[in-house]
Amino acid sequence: NFYDKNGRTNLRPAREDELYEWVVEASTTSRRPVFFNTFQDVVGRNIYEMFECYRGYVDDEAEAKKLATRDVFAWWQQELDELAAALRRAAIRGWREKQIDVRVWYRTSPPAAEAWIRYGHNGHKGRATPGFHQDPEGYPKGEPWFNEPGGAIAPLSAAEVLNPPKGSEWEYGHEHLVEFNRFSAEIFQKHGHGVLNDTLMLGMRADAHPASSAFSHGQGDAVHYCLPGPVSYLLDAMIGLVRDEYETPRWYGLA
Repeated sequence: NFYDKNGRTNLRPAREDELYEWVVEASTTSRRPVFFNTFQDVVGRNIYEMFECYRGYVDDEAEAKKLATRDVFAWWQQELDELAAALRRAAIRGWREKQIDVRVWYRTSPPAAEAWIRYGHNGHKGRATPGFHQDPEGYPKGEPWFNEPGGAIAPLSAAEVLNPPKGSEWEYGHEHLVEFNRFSAEIFQKHGHGVLNDTLMLGMRADAHPASSAFSHGQGDAVHYCLPGPVSYLLDAMIGLVRDEYETPRWYGLA
């Protein structure tokens, strides 16, 4: 964070020194690729905490949630803009002072499985419908996306990933996935950084969706952590991107 918890004290000088130390001085090679991603903590936790605060002053819970979401998004866009600008300055300084070629990418986030799965009392689940706590008892078991009793659903289509089902809330705040990915990528691109868009690449894999133990009664899907698996697949894409991009002239207008 570039500001203290009250949003008043500018912490930029100290934070930029820390950032430069991590990005440039810690590098053991003349090329330093940096990938940045954030989603769960910012969207899920902060919106929830802000909502808990606001509903003490706003009678309508839906309105309190709307205000919390608006303000957390505004705050995080400011933080992300500061971070992206600081990473650019670190990259330029690193080349000028140490001839280290730093390049930065923002990595998008794939959707969580909870966008498509709802658990009932007996572990049944089916495609999401409006109503976060709706018991999906009665979903037809013959559908290809139905899976019991827990685990990954069938692979999704590109259209499903890019146009996820509408609902009141998703796990980890993933109802904001599309908007969050969009403005995060735009902010980093504005400062000359690249973007690794893995939303489709991982979103279409049945084993790449984070799922919850809270909703699956201890049968949550954790296969997205397995190696080999989605993470190694993503790493291959990252290495390929870095290899190709370092064949091009240096970024950020550096000669």
